[in-house]
Amino acid sequence: NNNAKLCPNLNVHDEIMKTASSEKYLGDIISNSGKIDENIQARVNKGNGSVNTIISLVEEISFGEHYFEMALLFRNSMLINSMLSSSEVLYGVKLKHVELLEKCDRSLLTRLFCVPTSCSYEAAYLETGILPVRFILQGRRLIYYWTLLKKSDEELVKQVFDAQKAFSSKDDWIHQINKDKIDLNIDNSEESIK
Repeated sequence: NNNAKLCPNLNVHDEIMKTASSEKYLGDIISNSGKIDENIQARVNKGNGSVNTIISLVEEISFGEHYFEMALLFRNSMLINSMLSSSEVLYGVKLKHVELLEKCDRSLLTRLFCVPTSCSYEAAYLETGILPVRFILQGRRLIYYWTLLKKSDEELVKQVFDAQKAFSSKDDWIHQINKDKIDLNIDNSEESIK
């Protein structure tokens, strides 16, 4: 990488620091490309593990008439929370990323209801009263947006948010929240949302 030669050597304990194309930090994978593909794939892998755990639990433990109720509780507590942990702050989330996460969720529904993968998942969502991943993601982002608006101007996270509004670049988080507001017909000012 030609850019690496422009920087001075960084030393840690008298040894030259190694370079990496991606690194795990606070549970997320940070990539030098700025893309979140590796991070989303790690979340999908975690989700697939949760699907297998949930299926094992509901098959091994007799919940009787509460089978589906327990399975959906496990979905929320294990699958959704493992895949969407801190997802409200993810930037650059594309439709392909959301579809990967939803595919994992649909895998659970397919196995729970013993239906083919070609079934109508809309019916499963309506019948169970659960939300698809895309709407859970939107909801989490909007709640975080409201939280940011309520913070004092002295807090660093609020200053970063204000700077992003003033000097945004491609795939910034502010673009995602603006798209969410348009998709959900939210035309309130930030002051009224606050």
